[in-house]
This record gives sequence, structure tokens and C-alpha cells, in this order.
Amino acid sequence: MTTWLMIGSSPSVLQTLPQFADFDGMTITCNSGICLWPVPDVYFAIDQFASVMWHDEAANAQRMGTKLVSVLRGPKAAKQRKIEHYDLFLDLAHKTNPSRTDYGEFRYSGPLCVEHACHNGAEVIHLIGMDGYRHGNDYWDADKALGRRNLPNMKSTHTEAHIQPRMQQLADVWHDVQFIQHGDPCYVVNADNWEVRAACLQ
Repeated sequence: MTTWLMIGSSPSVLQTLPQFADFDGMTITCNSGICLWPVPDVYFAIDQFASVMWHDEAANAQRMGTKLVSVLRGPKAAKQRKIEHYDLFLDLAHKTNPSRTDYGEFRYSGPLCVEHACHNGAEVIHLIGMDGYRHGNDYWDADKALGRRNLPNMKSTHTEAHIQPRMQQLADVWHDVQFIQHGDPCYVVNADNWEVRAACLQ
């Protein structure tokens, strides 16, 4: 059975990550998750803040075998984002919803990581730090994440408008994948293959 661990950046990740200290499946993360799991199998950085902020950590992980993934950009944008050395660039232009054969157009790195795992043989995906956006502190590394937290789209309305619908789509399209969400989610996915295991938050 191919099991993946998706490490997001919600505050609950600090409570849930220790449960996976001995995890030996495939690991994938994005943005500041590289600081929690320094050498994942796959690392995503989509926006300019993430790719620049954690450039050194990503480059070091790549030297250790991590596959770096981003969205296809023009040469100038790729240079500004410091992603020229990445291994895979997803062409999401003019796409629609996700399917078993192609990525859907989407610009949030967490769900893209989950979709990548689905496209690459996942049978079980453990989701930690994938709680969705709330008002206030949405990141485990609140001090470093100030630039992201203050972006106008980083608010709870985008969980309802974007995150929940995409996660619902992924669960529906990959109905044979078991999704296990650990933490304190602020959205609900209605699917028989979706399970929530609440974190013991302190």
C-alpha cells in the first residue's frame, strides 16, 4: 500500500506531526513545511513569497534528493521566484477541474500537493496542518508568515470559496484513495473516503 504524508502549515501541525516521527512512506510538503520536515520526497513552492523565503531550505533538500515542484512561469518570473533549478513545473493554464489524467487549475499549494500525491499512486494520504484559513493566525510559524497572513486572500472566506471545494473534488475524483485529515479543520469534506481525526490541541 502506498501511503503519503502531506505536511501543511496550520498551527495544529505542531501537535500532529510527532505522531508521524517514524513515518516511512512518501512525504510531501509546501512552504514552511520544509522547516518541519527538512528532506521530504516532494516539496512545492507556488507563490513568490514561499519560493524566496525558503529558497535555501529547498535547495538543500534538493541536494539530498527532494523533488522540487512549482507552477510553470516565464523566464523572468522564474528568476524572480528563484525556482529556475526546480525539477518539475506544472502547466496549469487553461485547465479546469482535476481529473485522473490531468491537474486542475489551482494556485493554492496545499491542495496541489494532495493532488500530486493522488497522481503519483497514493492509496492513503495522511493530511496534517491542512485545517484551512481562519481569521487571525493561520500558520504555525506566525512571525515568519506575516507577509502571507496579511495578503488579502488569506482569510476564511477563501476556505469556503476555494479550499473546501477543491478538497471535495479530490476526494470525489480519487474515490479509491483514503484521505485521513488530522488536526482542527474548519471545513468539511463529505465523502466516504474522507476521515477526520481531531488533534489534542493545547
